[in-house]
Amino acid sequence: MPQQTTVPIFFSVDDGYVPCQAVALTSIRTNKDPQTDFVINILNSGLLQKNQTRLAALAAPHFTINLSTWTRSRSRLVATQINCAAIM
Repeated sequence: MPQQTTVPIFFSVDDGYVPCQAVALTSIRTNKDPQTDFVINILNSGLLQKNQTRLAALAAPHFTINLSTWTRSRSRLVATQINCAAIM
């Protein structure tokens, strides 16, 4: 039995890059091996809700999307993560 493979991928985006990011994610999801798990981590400093929703909608089985918002708070970085895993 082959071992399950997980491929972690990291992106850093802002609202202006979301359309290009959506195309890249769609391409990866469409062309990946169906048995390989992909964990997409999208780092950002605060995306508009409509852009968060747009990216989250691309999640699918074996294709998890995590949105991590990084902000500065008292001279340190603070992360807020949203897991957008597809519910199947």
